[in-house]
Amino acid sequence: MQGINWFGFNNASTMLDGLWGQSPLSKDFATVVLRLKLLGFNAIRLPFSFQDLHNLPTKDWCGQWSCPPPTDMASGVMPPGHKLKPGHSLPDLPSPPQRSHPNTCNDYLPSSSTYDRFCWVVHFFAHNGFFVLIDNHLREDQTALQDANRWAQQWAKLVADLVKDKVTSSHLLIDVLNEPDNYGISWEAGNGKPGLGDLYLLAMNAIHHVAPDVPFFLEGTGQSGIGANWGDGFATDAQMIRKHGLSDPNGFFQALMTKPYAHQVVICPHVYGPAVTHSSQGATGQGLFQRLSASFGHLTQQGLQGPQGQMVFPVAIGEFGSKFAESQDIQAMQDLSSYLGNVGGRADGQHTPIPHWFYWSWNANSGDTGGIVADDWTSIHWKKIDYLISCGLRPWYLDNTDPGASPSCAPHSNFAPTPTPSHITPQAPHVLAQQQQQQQQQQPAGQQQAWAYPVQTSGQNVQLNQSQPGQQWQSATRGGAAAGSGVQAVVKVGQPWQSSPGRWQCDVNITLISKGHSTIQTPWHLSVQCNQYEAITQSWCWQPSIQQNTVTGSATETWQSLASGAETKIGYVVECQRSSITSDDFTPDTVLVNGMPCFVIKE
Repeated sequence: MQGINWFGFNNASTMLDGLWGQSPLSKDFATVVLRLKLLGFNAIRLPFSFQDLHNLPTKDWCGQWSCPPPTDMASGVMPPGHKLKPGHSLPDLPSPPQRSHPNTCNDYLPSSSTYDRFCWVVHFFAHNGFFVLIDNHLREDQTALQDANRWAQQWAKLVADLVKDKVTSSHLLIDVLNEPDNYGISWEAGNGKPGLGDLYLLAMNAIHHVAPDVPFFLEGTGQSGIGANWGDGFATDAQMIRKHGLSDPNGFFQALMTKPYAHQVVICPHVYGPAVTHSSQGATGQGLFQRLSASFGHLTQQGLQGPQGQMVFPVAIGEFGSKFAESQDIQAMQDLSSYLGNVGGRADGQHTPIPHWFYWSWNANSGDTGGIVADDWTSIHWKKIDYLISCGLRPWYLDNTDPGASPSCAPHSNFAPTPTPSHITPQAPHVLAQQQQQQQQQQPAGQQQAWAYPVQTSGQNVQLNQSQPGQQWQSATRGGAAAGSGVQAVVKVGQPWQSSPGRWQCDVNITLISKGHSTIQTPWHLSVQCNQYEAITQSWCWQPSIQQNTVTGSATETWQSLASGAETKIGYVVECQRSSITSDDFTPDTVLVNGMPCFVIKE
């Protein structure tokens, strides 16, 4: 999941902020949602206050508006200088709103109550393909401290109302309490405040009763002694806890691992640079990597020993962001991206890759980070999009536009991309939970894993010697039916980036299209040979390995069968060691399906 924070239901706006803008691109809610989707986000995090939902009347955000023409809409979601490729057009939302007046913005928003409007917004995002993480914001809403039982019941009612919609029920995620250290809440009860662990269990018990499959995202607290603030703080090492006087989450985790929803829990820390935290402790480099692994990274790899055996937990970063104005902050963000990708020296063996996150924020009125949009709520800070591409974001423009002659006005940076396959649709949480449960039943006793995300990395990091050069690239004048397989392979090679000094990686996407008369049933075998290939670091939609510069693997899912005219897509990230390299060097020499050459086209 690659998500974005967008606030407004927590600060008395009674709607998501920014609809006061003057541009047609910014003042209509559905238009902004389309922009988010085109920028590559597939998840949204919505901070809210129960006080606002239940006590504030709705504000009117309707106004005179004209639908942006396609040229304006396209220019608003691609860097300056980019142009649409011939034959490519701008898609619309899968489920656009029903407008009563074509020249009025936001006339479709409910006005009966802020509660109803919030639920409508959640449904709208879900029906347009977003995972929706709803987040109770403690800073503006202290219901949890004032009346914990009422707070838990408010959570249960809200979730029960939301999951009545089947689409929403498969896209809903719960961030139980935002940044509990804001009010000095520790994992243990004390100083007149309930313990965070007790609050979590109280709320999750109530929610699980009405929505048994919903995933819970949990933030940490009470560990500023190691520089873990702002919703971080999950260190469980007893010696570290004693040495630094940290609040201890072990009691909570032991209680959690006895609950039926333990496998639905996701660790959701916030990580900010020194420009936001005003602290340089563990902000960059090895200090940052050690702090993150000590706090939450270890939960993805080593996990915790529970009553039913060892259990690991997935992690999604709930907030991270920056204005990218100060050098140490920029370094901190670059180092965080490397840590999440688990590449180079950041692959410390203590954590697995963490490709799931929610960037803070869309809002231009976020004082310490600014927004993805500038103060006009329309212009995009492209250096932030570049950074998020290095974290796995895949904007629409990457596959549908040409850079043009002089995109110099776009503030592009040199962040190295970690590609996310654009064709992969994130699976719904309840589907993932069912798959995880089936996997656990097949695992040896004592090995457990919490709720898992769609896996987009596989394969091996295998260093191999060079083999003899392969066959030459097959052009469109060779192959085809005469080649024997009746399969067309459309190959798209990305721009290489340096993963470490002298090491280059590149993403390769292959669309296989059946041109024959008979169906190629799964499992079918794919072989891709290139003299430059040395290692595979990621893959999607198949499980490949590499030997002697040849990537081989099988497609096993029923939906990957190739009937006449059908197509399917696979991809991988390949690595080699060179002083310099181009994308052509990563272009396959041969592509075989079931041992037969394909009709190959380079896109």
